[in-house]
Amino acid sequence: MVANGAEVILPAGGLPMLLFARECPFVIDGALVLSGIAVAAKAAEMALALHRLTGSVISRRGTYAKASAACIEEYMTVLRLAQS
Repeated sequence: MVANGAEVILPAGGLPMLLFARECPFVIDGALVLSGIAVAAKAAEMALALHRLTGSVISRRGTYAKASAACIEEYMTVLRLAQS
């Protein structure tokens, strides 16, 4: 990515974000690697601030459609089994 001109890198996914979380600042060949955890927290703060300013709501279309009750129940069952 840096060889192709990237100046800022944002790791996507929980494991890369956790892996790089303690590196501060984290720079690879002059390119800043942002903390994905900090970016996610700031994005949540921004979404809340936008809601307060404009009344905007969460998209529930396409990728962001809310899971069905059956899907949520299946997930919770698996989670309970994993914890026991």
